[in-house]
Amino acid sequence: PMNNGNAYHPTKPRHTTAKARELYALICDIPGSSSAELGRILGIANMPARLASLEAQGMLISEDEYGCLYPFT
Repeated sequence: PMNNGNAYHPTKPRHTTAKARELYALICDIPGSSSAELGRILGIANMPARLASLEAQGMLISEDEYGCLYPFT
């Protein structure tokens, strides 16, 4: 089948770098926020996929036992 560039590929980030940077910047600005809170702020419905895309693009985060997100330093 022909690939028009929009198909999901497991080794290719699904979200643009600009969107990932926006999410990572928000995690840095508001450390300790939940993924649900960040999703509401940015209007993102599928946060697990978006968070996974951060790691694929080299922007590491950590999550504590309460589900709060922090930039990994």
